[in-house]
Amino acid sequence: MRFNLPFQPSRRRVLRQLSSMGVWAGMAREFSRLGVAGLLLSRSGSADAIEPVTTGLAVASTVAGLIAAHNQGDGGLAGTLKATLEYQRALSKQLLAVQEGLALVVKKIDLMEARFQEMLHQQRVKTLQSEIGTQILRYDHEVTTRAGTFRSFSAWLKDDETQRALQDIGNRLESSASQVQQERWFDALTALYVCAAAFTALGVRSARGEQNAQLKAEAQRYLNIFELFENKTEAGTVAHSNANVRSVIALKEKEVREKMGIASMPGAGSQVFVPLGVLAVFDSTPFPPMTDECVPKNKECRIPFHQGFEMRAPLTSAFQLEKNSKGGSIEILQYSLGPAQAVPTAGNARKIRPLTSVRSELAADHLKAAVDSDYFKAAQAKADQYKPAVDQLNLELARAALDGSALVAISATRQRLFRHFGKGA
Repeated sequence: MRFNLPFQPSRRRVLRQLSSMGVWAGMAREFSRLGVAGLLLSRSGSADAIEPVTTGLAVASTVAGLIAAHNQGDGGLAGTLKATLEYQRALSKQLLAVQEGLALVVKKIDLMEARFQEMLHQQRVKTLQSEIGTQILRYDHEVTTRAGTFRSFSAWLKDDETQRALQDIGNRLESSASQVQQERWFDALTALYVCAAAFTALGVRSARGEQNAQLKAEAQRYLNIFELFENKTEAGTVAHSNANVRSVIALKEKEVREKMGIASMPGAGSQVFVPLGVLAVFDSTPFPPMTDECVPKNKECRIPFHQGFEMRAPLTSAFQLEKNSKGGSIEILQYSLGPAQAVPTAGNARKIRPLTSVRSELAADHLKAAVDSDYFKAAQAKADQYKPAVDQLNLELARAALDGSALVAISATRQRLFRHFGKGA
């Protein structure tokens, strides 16, 4: 997308999305358009902590929301880029908040299992954090620390060390942007780094006193990169992933249902029980002689007793909450498979087929005998074998939410660039 192309309708749409109702309310509407509204909601309240397998993506989604919020109105900075210390520090503060969030994402991904780290391009994310994240920190150091040691902003700008540092930051960001293009790194996490890099690069260039034409050329570089992220036809792009999200999740849900032998997935806030087998506990409880059935008479007799148990595990579904330090939050639909249970059944336990049974001497020990049995331990092991499939589904749900968040962040960043330079500027 170029500055001389019509963009006003898109701009109005995004501004409505990121309205005074709050950025997440706007994002919820945008997610409806993107097709992930059923996976991610913005709501107040609390929920259980998200499992480590998806918490990194949830944190990343809150960072995407932070980027969108910053690009909503810029805190009064939505005019032209300014080579003033006040502007540079305000911009740096926003970028630093994003950088802190992205650094946390890297830490969260490091806690995941290796198979998930690989799926999330862990090494790629670390490379971007090392390059782009470091340059954001250097830029912040220049405008908030070093600049404060000079008599004036002008004196800081004229300093040779300042110019060398700013030029090096700009060059390294340019190199990172080129690497993203050359390597075709167009996933959601990379998108967040590129959004942050765009305004770091423009801030550095404006601080160095570059003219509007040069700044516009730099902005155009990032607009072109954003278009690559939004290419739905190229596999590996955030837009392609988002376009296929429903079919991917439907396939993962089908795999879970078939593995577990359940008819449907539980709705949000509900649960279904995954069958793990049946078990009968047999005993012979002593009773005093009461009828002629006891032979010989007047002797203690033992009446056989049978109790059946259904072995099962609860599969629950709920929206899980993740907050960031800046007040943003996100809720992502997640599933959780609980431990195996032994639940007494009604009816004749002798009819349980296949017949799996243990013996108990006392009626009060039926449940204990059931859960202490090898049959129950095997049922728990069976439930544990299902958990990787649930983890995989949760990861796809979290990734879908992140894809939608990243596309909104890209859209908001683009509109901020338009506001900086104006229609046809």
